[in-house]
This record gives sequence, C-alpha cells and structure tokens, in this order.
Amino acid sequence: LLTHAPPKGIGDKEDQCHRGFKIFLWFLKTFQPQYMIHGHIHIYDSNIPRKSLFLNTTIINCYDHQILEFTRK
Repeated sequence: LLTHAPPKGIGDKEDQCHRGFKIFLWFLKTFQPQYMIHGHIHIYDSNIPRKSLFLNTTIINCYDHQILEFTRK
C-alpha cells in the first residue's frame, strides 16, 4: 500500500495538517498488506524510527527517500 499520509496514530503528528487517516487502520486490518509506505511526515532526526509494525504490516515513512529491497516468494 503506497500513500501520501500515514495511518492515524502510527508515525503521524498531533497537528491537523499532519494527523494520519483512521481509514488506513481499517484497510490494514482488512487486507493485511505486507508493506505500507508513506511520506508527508518529514523526519530530520536520524534517531526517530522510520519503521513500525501494525499487525503483520510493516509501515515505512519514506520521507526524503528509502531503499526497500525484497525478494518474491
């Protein structure tokens, strides 16, 4: 799943412009994609984690850039 904004409560922020979307949580629970990749939340501090796990989905903030390597099953 590739989106602009993050899901609500996972890597988002409190202000209205950077609050994540609740509907994404429903999507993740229902369809259980392997990855959700989003941007929008700018990360300037390398100590802030970019990856989270929600159920079986790895959520990655790809702001500025990220390299994702995977193999087909």
